[in-house]
Amino acid sequence: MADEGIQGSQDGSFIEIEVEGNGFLYLMVRCIVTALVEVGKGKTSPKYVVAKTENLGLEFDPASAYRPALPIGLSLEQVFYLNKSILGPEAIPSWAPHC
Repeated sequence: MADEGIQGSQDGSFIEIEVEGNGFLYLMVRCIVTALVEVGKGKTSPKYVVAKTENLGLEFDPASAYRPALPIGLSLEQVFYLNKSILGPEAIPSWAPHC
């Protein structure tokens, strides 16, 4: 597993955003995607995103900061638990059917 953080890339009209961390709130990643897209489109600044989301504590509702991105095109690729992949290519047994 790589270090925690956010990485992005673009290939034509396709944008890939990879988010890694040790825990996420409900809808948190989808709200992060919305914030990044709004910065990319010039609708908001990175400083505004930081100011709106830092030091908010446990009471923070991610949906109140940015509306969650639609789940269309979003995918969960891998989950680690105690440094072991429990969802992802390494976790699929060899006998399992491949789609």
